[in-house]
Amino acid sequence: MASTVGSPSQPREIFAAARRGDAFAHEVVAEVARRIALHIAPIAAVADVELVVLGGGIGANGDLLLGLVRELLATWLPYPPRLEVSSLGEAAVLSGALAVGLRAALDDVFVKRARTKRG
Repeated sequence: MASTVGSPSQPREIFAAARRGDAFAHEVVAEVARRIALHIAPIAAVADVELVVLGGGIGANGDLLLGLVRELLATWLPYPPRLEVSSLGEAAVLSGALAVGLRAALDDVFVKRARTKRG
């Protein structure tokens, strides 16, 4: 089967082609999985990480990536971490930023104000 992926391609196009069975796209996905595993392995080896949560575009393509990353980590590490996909999907960064902003605003309003009234 000829590749349906043109050059240059966007990640969404490559993952979609891999889902359709494109051999070249599968090779690209396998390389992406290898690189993800290469980033997780040293941290997990040193910090004894129990869980790694993948989010954003990586998590959105967990159906293609998780199995490959798990296999590599199981080969490289005696105790590989569990891998899961974030339930926040591609909104993880925005949700995290909003949570940090909300916490800072609440601290400014309630914690700092209470200190200035006492002092």
